[in-house]
Amino acid sequence: MLDLCAACCASPDPRERQVAAAVLGQLRVGDGRVCTEFHEVRYQALLAVLLAEVAGPADARVLASACVALGHLYDPRSIPAVVGLHGYPDPDVRYAVVHGLMEYEVDEAVVALIALSADVEAQVRGWATFALGQQIERDTPAVRVALRNRLPDPDCDTRAEALCGLARRGDVVGTETLIAALRSDGPSPVLLEVAILAANPTLCPVLRDAETQLPKPSMHCRSDPVRGAMPDALRACGCGLAEPISSTAMAGPTCDSVGSAMVDEHHVSGGASAQRLEPA
Repeated sequence: MLDLCAACCASPDPRERQVAAAVLGQLRVGDGRVCTEFHEVRYQALLAVLLAEVAGPADARVLASACVALGHLYDPRSIPAVVGLHGYPDPDVRYAVVHGLMEYEVDEAVVALIALSADVEAQVRGWATFALGQQIERDTPAVRVALRNRLPDPDCDTRAEALCGLARRGDVVGTETLIAALRSDGPSPVLLEVAILAANPTLCPVLRDAETQLPKPSMHCRSDPVRGAMPDALRACGCGLAEPISSTAMAGPTCDSVGSAMVDEHHVSGGASAQRLEPA
């Protein structure tokens, strides 16, 4: 499989190069661990296909696939090549660049993520804001400014990630900002996490209102992350619990969150690096 994928990375068919890069980024041994013994071979093949695409003629699908795959490998040697694409015209490539740079604390990666957090595409902004706010520990004025700049963002997921990133850094941006987000966007796991971090009793009225508007548990869903997080938010803010809130544990597909499906995907997947290992 490894040899086949490496060969396909040089195929004249961009579809083959795209698939080969995706597979190289996620090859696993039987128990799900990353194939560390093949790390260098995979890295060199992915870097080669990325640089070949950049040299042209470039196929955006292949560029995006290679950036995401390099992100799975989590090899810091790839940072310069991936960062070089952060201003690429195709939004799918910029989106992939975010995934290729997640969890890196180095200046070059953080500066690129800050720029991508102001991207014209909401999906790119949202994931870049998530990467800045929750995937790194860096707490600098530049990071805080980038997060604060996203508070009035027209995309509700991006606003929620900005609030969460600031709250994690102890930056209280104002209870009114959170209240406004809960009222306009509805409760999401991320906004409830912010409420837990804020632990402010003045949030109780809006949390209670949101609690009464939660959809009833469904027999066709396994869990509801919003319903599951609401009791913790109420307790943290000192609102008390009149009645226990069941999150249900029934068989079936997971419920969509209220108002933030994209952010749920972040939390459920553990980010783009759930299977990353540092190179030996």
